Amino acid sequence: MSTRFNLVSVGFSGLLALASVAVAARADDKELSDAQVLEVANLANDGEVQQASYAQMHAQAGAVKAFADLMVKDHTNAKKQGIAITKDTGIRPAPSDVSKNLRKDSEDVMKDLKKADADDFDKTYMKAQVKEHEQVLKILDDELIPSASAASLKQLLADMKTHVTHHLAVARGTVDKLK
Repeated sequence: MSTRFNLVSVGFSGLLALASVAVAARADDKELSDAQVLEVANLANDGEVQQASYAQMHAQAGAVKAFADLMVKDHTNAKKQGIAITKDTGIRPAPSDVSKNLRKDSEDVMKDLKKADADDFDKTYMKAQVKEHEQVLKILDDELIPSASAASLKQLLADMKTHVTHHLAVARGTVDKLK
C-alpha cells in the first residue's frame, strides 16, 4: 500500500495522524479491515493519552489542563472499549503501513510538543487540537465508520465521533479563552 502524508505538520497529534492514515488508505481506494481499523483507533487513543498527559504537566492555563484531563479520561475509556472488542469478538488489532506511519507521526508530534516554548505551549497544544478534531470528524464519517463491519467496532467509532465532536467544541472555546 502506498502512503501519501501531506496533512501532518508541527503541533498535530494522534488524531491528525489518524486523519492522515485515512487519507493514505483512501489514496489506494482500499478499505481498512476491522483489525486495521481497530489498530488505528487504538493508536490514535494512545497518542492522545500520551500527548494530553504531557500537556497536563506543561500547560499553564487551567482550561488547557482541564482539556488535557478530558482527553486522558475519554481516550483511556475508548482504549478500554477497543480492548473489550478484542476480547469479545476476537478481532485482533493488525498492523499495516497505515498504523506504522501513524505511530511515527505520533512520535513526531511528541517531539514537537517537547520543543514548544513554555510561553507558547498552551496555544500550540490547543490550536493543534482544534485542527485535529475538525479533520478527524470528516475521516470518521468518510473512512473509518464505512470501513468497519463488526457491530461493536462501528459502535466504538460512533462513540468516538460523539466525543470528538464534544472535544472540538471544548477545544475551540479554550482557544478563544487563550486569546
